[in-house]
Amino acid sequence: MSQRLKWIIVGGGVVRLNEAAVILFNKGDKQEALKKLMIAYKRYPFHAPTNHNLGNVYGDMELLEDAEKHFKKAIELKPDFVEAFNDFGTFLHKQNRVTEAISAFRKAIEARPDYPYSHVNLATVLISRGSFLEAETELKAALDCKGLDEVTRKKIEDQLTI
Repeated sequence: MSQRLKWIIVGGGVVRLNEAAVILFNKGDKQEALKKLMIAYKRYPFHAPTNHNLGNVYGDMELLEDAEKHFKKAIELKPDFVEAFNDFGTFLHKQNRVTEAISAFRKAIEARPDYPYSHVNLATVLISRGSFLEAETELKAALDCKGLDEVTRKKIEDQLTI
């Protein structure tokens, strides 16, 4: 059976399992979220959002090798998956893997330059290493993007006026 045909057959269930897992994860129930995601993964391991969500759950549980494996798989399966690049970059930054985090955020920007949070996340990492001028450029780029929430916009504007 081709991957495409298999996706057509099992895809809806995989999507619903992911949606349920995200709700559980956001409520703090990591174990139940992981159970749902593992069911989805066993049904269809080639689903980029499942791998992305597994990366987030494993990362939050500090199962670092598993998290990294699934973030990388999500990006491999969907090279323009900006959210996966962003979350992977955040994951790397939390481990003080600054150079790799910068690379992940730059790849996200390359894939979708109009996504403001890639610029914000890159700026955060640049500030942490003292690259303030580069960070300022990224924050200004974020302000130029549509879809930036007002709270983040205000924080950036406040930072840029200091």
